[in-house]
Amino acid sequence: MKFRAKDLEKYLNKKLDWGKVANELTLKSFETVYHNGILEVDVLPNRYADAASLIGLAKEIAILENLKFNPEPEQSTVQSKNSNKIIKNDFVKIDSKLAPYYFGRIILNVENKPSPDWLKELVEFYGFNSINFLVDLANFVMIEYGAPL
Repeated sequence: MKFRAKDLEKYLNKKLDWGKVANELTLKSFETVYHNGILEVDVLPNRYADAASLIGLAKEIAILENLKFNPEPEQSTVQSKNSNKIIKNDFVKIDSKLAPYYFGRIILNVENKPSPDWLKELVEFYGFNSINFLVDLANFVMIEYGAPL
């Protein structure tokens, strides 16, 4: 799998020597090659569930590099000054060993337009065709968390 270093840094809060990180991953976790801002990681089937996402690989790197991992978005309610859109993050406690947590985001009054350039670039890098904002956003969540919507 290919991962952009700039996408992983968002969860690590630190600029890293990615050549060194690739070497550490190769020695301790996965065969990894770094070239031009891209980590190519050979995620084996037994580690696919926990490491084949941005958050999963960032956790692995944080452990290897002894860094603080920034995993979750802040719980907040935001109202834009320029519109009546409301975004609310809620974390729900689930009493099940099969689903340790469940999260959701409610966004009201959304117009399905073409995606912004940053989102198009991201989903296309990870192998998806940019369709529209809502589809691209669902694909982004899948890339980030490794869980399809």
